[in-house]
Amino acid sequence: MQAGAVVPISVEDTGVLIFTLAGRGVMLLDGDRIEVAANDWSTFRPACRMASRRWGGGLSYVVLQAPVE
Repeated sequence: MQAGAVVPISVEDTGVLIFTLAGRGVMLLDGDRIEVAANDWSTFRPACRMASRRWGGGLSYVVLQAPVE
């Protein structure tokens, strides 16, 4: 994510795993603020409202999605 970038609130119908590669940022999970940094991982269950915002230097992360049974 570039300086000032924001990923708007979304609701996914799959489970989501986010692994932060570099930088720092904030993830919003159902209204709760979670600070993330390099080597952190976050999991989100289906139907959670989530968003993210870059904080500090650049933020790089990988998103994995899979159906949850």
